[in-house]
Amino acid sequence: MHKEIEIYKVHEGEIVFRVDANEETIWTTQDQLAKLFGVDRTVIGRHIRNIFRDGELEEDSVCAKIAHTATDGKTYQVKMYNLDAIISVGYRVNSKKATDFRIWATKTLHRYVVDGVAINERRLKELDSDKLHEIEGALGIVKRLVASSELSADEAGGILEVITKYSPSFKALQEYDEGYISFAKGRKATKMLSLDESLKIISELKYSIKGDELFGKTRGNAFESSLSAIIQTFDQKDVYPSISEKAANLLYLIIKDHPFYDGNKRIGSLLFVIFLTINDYHLTKNGETKISDRALTALALLIAESNPKEKSLLIALICKLLEN
Repeated sequence: MHKEIEIYKVHEGEIVFRVDANEETIWTTQDQLAKLFGVDRTVIGRHIRNIFRDGELEEDSVCAKIAHTATDGKTYQVKMYNLDAIISVGYRVNSKKATDFRIWATKTLHRYVVDGVAINERRLKELDSDKLHEIEGALGIVKRLVASSELSADEAGGILEVITKYSPSFKALQEYDEGYISFAKGRKATKMLSLDESLKIISELKYSIKGDELFGKTRGNAFESSLSAIIQTFDQKDVYPSISEKAANLLYLIIKDHPFYDGNKRIGSLLFVIFLTINDYHLTKNGETKISDRALTALALLIAESNPKEKSLLIALICKLLEN
């Protein structure tokens, strides 16, 4: 069942979007996006093509043809784009209205994580006050980050994506607070990254981004220890049995333990993706990337800004993102 509500105002008046209550998203046309951001429709079309080309979003997951009744009374099938596409386009368009939108989106993100204003109301009704309090407490890392940092557009967009697109994974945070966090058994890793392979990958990354002499320079044996940690065993059993647990711990250890003088977040994120890829675990059943580049950037930032005692919480979140 579809309803229409106003979600955002521009100076010239209101723009009304179609709301899909079942999918928990909204739908808009290219014409509406052009009006929203104050640019020509061809500009919107170009940005959407680039978003799909760059792999930021998958067209099938954010685009749909929906029946629309025109002013002539006839019904047409119109291509429409959901909230993920609106946000992505809004962070690419160069216009005063797009800047206003980004300011609004960042403030909305701030309210979401600091004041809890934007938490899904239907889900809230399913929780009692104690569970709601637990979930609020579990979002502490995000709250601190948004409240104390000047986030870039990509960082704000990435955090917003983690919270909205992957909101079911925050069930993991509730489970963590309640003390019964559990992981799906999942597949076991069949391939591992060796030290030599990893150093070669880091060297290629350094060359591609023209990194300085400190980028990727190891601190003693810290990096080798990080690689060894994810394959450690106890009583002849893997400490981290699944691909997701190994990948999550690899990302966390490289970012948090600073095994390199510079570039830990970039290096950790790249090796995280490569580890998932070589184990054929980076895509969903529908062929979509489980964690987008923007969301991965946000996760890396959350890890870097977290307290060591919050390690289990972040590992749980990353695993849930990969398992869903």
